[in-house]
Amino acid sequence: MSATVKALGGAHDPEAYAGTGITHVAGVRVRDGETVLRVVSEGGGAQLMKPYLDFLTVLL
Repeated sequence: MSATVKALGGAHDPEAYAGTGITHVAGVRVRDGETVLRVVSEGGGAQLMKPYLDFLTVLL
């Protein structure tokens, strides 16, 4: 199995990906925006933000 990033962006309409070969869209939902903003402002990365995020993958 191989993976290739074909698109990055915020399109929420599955039709936006029609005919592109893209089968999955992944991203994060921020559960605690204030804390994530603090972590980023202090130079922290994904590991420190992980408890405040939901990771999502959508099959198109």
